[in-house]
Amino acid sequence: MQQRAPETCTRQAERLGPAIAQFTTVLLSGTFPWARLRQAQKLLRLAERYGADRVNAACARALAFELLDVRRVEKIVRAALERASGPAEGGEVRPLPARFARAPESFTHHHPHHEEDDDDGDDA
Repeated sequence: MQQRAPETCTRQAERLGPAIAQFTTVLLSGTFPWARLRQAQKLLRLAERYGADRVNAACARALAFELLDVRRVEKIVRAALERASGPAEGGEVRPLPARFARAPESFTHHHPHHEEDDDDGDDA
């Protein structure tokens, strides 16, 4: 049972690399960490299979895109995308374009003030 504990997975992840540790910590955070324990164990097995350096880079890439899915991390490693340039170029993080983004002005609502209703009250 000790091998299945979330704390054990987190300690093992810390030994493999900082991005793997951060990914595992975020993955197992929340009220029910046991719900994602199998994903954390799969992440640790990926590090055994592909090497901690590659999986650490893939986790860093996934975290940069706020992607928290171990299957997607595995796809990143299999496609060797962990070596590709990430969302940060020259140390600057650029936000991804949102598909349904609206301009900030669209959230400002102006209610027209009806002065004729407030003047003296004898419109009739």
